[in-house]
Amino acid sequence: MSLFIAVCLKNGYIRIILLFIGWIISDNSYWFLVVYVTSVMLDGIDGWAARKFNQVSDFGAWLDVIIDNIGRGMLWCLISPSGYFVSVVEWVSFISNYTQRGSSWKQLQEPPEFAAKVMKNGCRTPPGMFAIAGLHFLPVWLYVIQRRILAEALIGVFVKLQYIVLGFLLVGRALAMSVEVWCIFAHIRRLLIQEMVHMH
Repeated sequence: MSLFIAVCLKNGYIRIILLFIGWIISDNSYWFLVVYVTSVMLDGIDGWAARKFNQVSDFGAWLDVIIDNIGRGMLWCLISPSGYFVSVVEWVSFISNYTQRGSSWKQLQEPPEFAAKVMKNGCRTPPGMFAIAGLHFLPVWLYVIQRRILAEALIGVFVKLQYIVLGFLLVGRALAMSVEVWCIFAHIRRLLIQEMVHMH
């Protein structure tokens, strides 16, 4: 068991190194994308293996989200200076949930129906997977379009496909952001209620 956790943590550290390398080579769009996607694939392998072998640790789960947010934040900032806003919403949402519930941060308290459907079973439902697809893949897809990495491959009929995928990912990301914003406001409401209780 401890060997498995050690291997997963090493994957986490490898992902940190990959993100650092990605930042250094961010002027080279193609190689940056290769490094970034490799980090994302390691993330998927880690998560799958941890769940399959029931080896989830609090630190590993926390480190995973931190690395995800750093990577996506870097990618959003490479796409646009206003991409920083999307990254900030992700960070504040995670901090709001993690502060309240620790490693159970995906289990929302009294969420509205749309948020409950997204977060149910750790986002392993159709609405959850749709939101996660938008969360993880929209910045990658925008980066590919912006840097024209697949421009020659997506000529003609495939240009329409490019925008269909973009629309799908935008709607998924909007769903994820609606849950994030709800989480932030729910956390603020809890803090204000606690303040009022302590004042009386």
